[in-house]
Amino acid sequence: MAAYLIVATWLVSNIVCLYLVKRRNVEPGVVLRIVGALLGPLAIPLVYTLKTKVKI
Repeated sequence: MAAYLIVATWLVSNIVCLYLVKRRNVEPGVVLRIVGALLGPLAIPLVYTLKTKVKI
């Protein structure tokens, strides 16, 4: 049962990471998706270090 919770947390954090990437106008390439999948919850803070396409 614990393994399911870990996998669910990893998947939800990956979805949140991709949502934040699209919201910040960063191009979600293949490399960014793989990094998000590998790092899981740790990838969410990394989204805020990426440069956006449009200057705010």
